[in-house]
Amino acid sequence: MEAPGGPGAPPMWGPGRKMAFGAAPGPRSKLWYTLADGNLSEVFFPFLDRVALHELRFFVSAGGAPPVDDAADGQHSISWLAPGVPAFRVETTHHEYRLTKEFFSDPAENALLIAATFTPELPDLRLYMQASAHWQPFTDGNFSSVIDTHPPALLLQQQDVWICIVGPFSRATTGYFRSSDVHIDLSDADGKFTYSYDRAGPGNASVGAEIGVRAGSFQLAVGFAHSRADAEEVARTALQKGAGTVRQAFELAWRS
Repeated sequence: MEAPGGPGAPPMWGPGRKMAFGAAPGPRSKLWYTLADGNLSEVFFPFLDRVALHELRFFVSAGGAPPVDDAADGQHSISWLAPGVPAFRVETTHHEYRLTKEFFSDPAENALLIAATFTPELPDLRLYMQASAHWQPFTDGNFSSVIDTHPPALLLQQQDVWICIVGPFSRATTGYFRSSDVHIDLSDADGKFTYSYDRAGPGNASVGAEIGVRAGSFQLAVGFAHSRADAEEVARTALQKGAGTVRQAFELAWRS
């Protein structure tokens, strides 16, 4: 089913006050990433002057109340994972939960990993994520879709750039940014995830999902490529390697 509410919010830039900027050295990785408000902000691919991903952020809800926006409502502290290596750990605290996120990219692939640990302080809390591609000015916008696998995978298309997000998703959906996205659904339904759409676009298309981990650690991989199949392969390969292996390769690449 196609998401309603297109084309969504008009094109916009992410927050200018960045917490961090990172990239993998060497010729194989062609993505650069930024962090803002404790979450993933713009990701540039395949050139430093082209924004591909607008943002990837998290929401927390137990139902019966509006969701907590991790970026806007949490208190964030950031640290280096290792001295001189642009990989970062963000510790987000809120009276309802704690969320630790580590961000780094794969020097061998156009992929970025997020290794996270969710610690709810209340029962029945659920964790959600939402991502959207950057809407390039003077274009009709982007497309989004859900790949019907187990677990589902998320796709964003920005002209000739494809972005695939994989992780332990229990439910997934598409929508239009600030019109029918996950945040809007959770806000309108008192914190409940009520709608599941499988495609959106053209416009300010977004993807979203419920994280299937109620408490504990999980990993997300974001793959970038110039075709749907390649983006999915890049993301799944990075996730299969695992955060520990990719982080070790990232640190070694910067120190070699």
